Amino acid sequence: MQLMSIGQFAQATGLTVKRLRHYHDTGVITAARIDEHTGYRWYSPDQVADAVVLATLRDSGVGLQEIGRILGSAEDRTQLVADALGRTRADLEAARDRVARATHLLGAFPDVPFAVRWVTHRHVLMASAELSLRECSAWFGETYPQLVAAANGVTGTPGAFYANEFFTEGRGTVTAFLPVPQETPDATVLPGGHFAVAVHDGAYDTFRATYAALGAQVHHHLTPDTATDVREHYLISPSESPDPHTWRSELHWPIHPPTRTDAPGRE
Repeated sequence: MQLMSIGQFAQATGLTVKRLRHYHDTGVITAARIDEHTGYRWYSPDQVADAVVLATLRDSGVGLQEIGRILGSAEDRTQLVADALGRTRADLEAARDRVARATHLLGAFPDVPFAVRWVTHRHVLMASAELSLRECSAWFGETYPQLVAAANGVTGTPGAFYANEFFTEGRGTVTAFLPVPQETPDATVLPGGHFAVAVHDGAYDTFRATYAALGAQVHHHLTPDTATDVREHYLISPSESPDPHTWRSELHWPIHPPTRTDAPGRE
């Protein structure tokens, strides 16, 4: 098992480095190891589940002190989560969904089916902007039609990748890309490589769980390629269906070429 740097842990859990440092300092989630010379913090993949539970409860308005008690409790944490969300929910349906997701994660953290895949380089049109998570949806809605128009409608599956700062600081460079024929004006090459690939079905507001599960498995069984950004590919996107339940995406986590001793991916 490989420990995750604080940046890798942020990428997998959706929590910024600043928040992770705060949660460590307050004792809610402490690093598995701290380098005595540099002070750099390292986390275990086994801590990903608790971090996602923490983020889910914080999104629901549960205080850090109560979350700390829940994560550190030897009692039935499922009931503690339900009680906490029951006291803070403003929207009953949204709270029920969060209860279900947090409760599911409190047991054995689910593995997400994944496959190790070699992806060849492709020619794409790109557009980039400095964004926060909340700004992405509107920007994508404006940007992809512009890329499609520039390609005269001859395109492949759209996708995007995010600079590390987007995960660690909550804001960073987001790049949308659209595969196009090589002869398309302004086309550039998106490098290929080895990726651990998982499918995410449904709305994007639950993408965090797929990121967390795949990130944990990559660090458990494979060697992540930190020089390459994680990519998202939108197989069925909002432009094709207004129903979030029908959306389908692929998450491509870059890895170094697996060896014979690595656990194989699973479709």
